[in-house]
Amino acid sequence: MNFERSKTESFWVSVPLSDVLYILSLLASVFHFSGTQMDRDLKYWQEKLHLKEWLVIVVQARGSELDANTVGDIIVFPESKSAVVRILREHDSDLPPRQARADQELTLMHEMVHLQRMAVGDATWQDEGTTNQEMLRLLRANHRWRELSAMERQ
Repeated sequence: MNFERSKTESFWVSVPLSDVLYILSLLASVFHFSGTQMDRDLKYWQEKLHLKEWLVIVVQARGSELDANTVGDIIVFPESKSAVVRILREHDSDLPPRQARADQELTLMHEMVHLQRMAVGDATWQDEGTTNQEMLRLLRANHRWRELSAMERQ
């Protein structure tokens, strides 16, 4: 048997999405917010937004990895009930460290609201204005004054 390939050949393997996400989660652990306030916030919002059955991976992203003028985004895999939330690294923020951390927490909540809206079938789940209105409502209803304060500073 000859296992050599020419340099122009492509090699594709069909891998289940769940396996890809598992591998991504392992790789992301290097940049993950493990054991931090971000983990606690993720669990909190998964509970409040009825997203506990979703696998959500939160990773820090360099500014160059995100679209211009954004501090985070979400990549959703509805068929496997999984998502990757990318949040701007504190180091890449132009805010002072304390405000940058508060902004990261607010960004996580923002992306979780997008996910919740998508999960319930809202066709406009990517609409920023509606997501921001829902965020304000949730922050007030859940007495999340720190995040509310950060949101009002923006």
